[in-house]
Amino acid sequence: MSALLSVLLVLTALAQARPIKLAKESKLWIEGDTNFHPWSCTARTVDARAGAEVSASAQPARSLALRVPVTDLDCGSRFFNGKLRDALKSDEHPAIEYRLLSTERVAGEGVVLQATGALTIAGRTRRVTFVVEAATSSDGSIYAIGAVPLLMSDFGVEPPSAMLGALKAYDPLTVRFELHTLPQVAIVARP
Repeated sequence: MSALLSVLLVLTALAQARPIKLAKESKLWIEGDTNFHPWSCTARTVDARAGAEVSASAQPARSLALRVPVTDLDCGSRFFNGKLRDALKSDEHPAIEYRLLSTERVAGEGVVLQATGALTIAGRTRRVTFVVEAATSSDGSIYAIGAVPLLMSDFGVEPPSAMLGALKAYDPLTVRFELHTLPQVAIVARP
């Protein structure tokens, strides 16, 4: 069975937007840079939901939603955590959310998809498109990796600064992910 078909079958089995169980080795993090040194913040919590419905079309209509509480982003420093929460307006907008809108297969070896979705940061939603490399295991678990380059200013976020502006974060950043699902239930084909 092709890897793409396996991914689609697993997504089809996840009907009605059920939570996806992510394995412990899953990670999602943000990387950026300042005028002094690069920085990175890791998401301690990622809530993932997926759903599908079988339709008359060749592909099932899929959904995927990810939610990361802003307070669960850990930059390795209480000071920087606070600066990031302030910049992301965490009191008014407590989570970063992503909702998949569409996928398209990219030619080549393995399963490579171009994903387009709606990303909401600090209350502002923008459409983002990025490449996802995916693979499935014989137990039905899925492994997906990718990177999403962004500008903070596209979401109305002013890059954080400190020490009276002597330390400034640059506008570009990259959201990276390596997501591993736990094994899925057996899939039974229906006529």
